[in-house]
Amino acid sequence: YLTSNIFDSQECLRYKISNIDVEDISDIKDIEISIRAAGDNINVWTNWKAINLKGPNNITFNNARYFQIKILLKSKYAHIKFNSIDLEVI
Repeated sequence: YLTSNIFDSQECLRYKISNIDVEDISDIKDIEISIRAAGDNINVWTNWKAINLKGPNNITFNNARYFQIKILLKSKYAHIKFNSIDLEVI
């Protein structure tokens, strides 16, 4: 799997995933994308939450500032190219 760098939103607020812009993807069953968050203490993270690539997501984070993405390719033919994962302040 690949784990992204840590994204710092600069403010500790309530966020939700509002959009995922996927440009190209192989068989969706072979790919898992997860997200986790931390508040002001970067050493305390939430559990990983799976992002739904087929439909809407109901993922929210309270008092979050830092975010990290994990991508798991479950076959040697799996691939994904996405342009963005948008977080919205709620």
